[in-house]
Amino acid sequence: MTTIITALMFPVLIYVYYLLSKREESDMIKMFGDEYKRYMEMTPMFIPTFSERRR
Repeated sequence: MTTIITALMFPVLIYVYYLLSKREESDMIKMFGDEYKRYMEMTPMFIPTFSERRR
C-alpha cells in the first residue's frame, strides 16, 4: 500500500518542487538582477551537464 501512495504522490511532489524552484528564481532575479539572468542562461535548472557551458 505504501508503494502505491508513493507512486501517486511522486508527480505532485515534482510539480511542487518545480513551483518552489520558479519562485526562488524570481527572488534571485529581484536580488541580483541581470547578473542572475546571465547565470540562468549558462546553467541548467535541474539536471547538470558536464559538457561545455551553454552559450
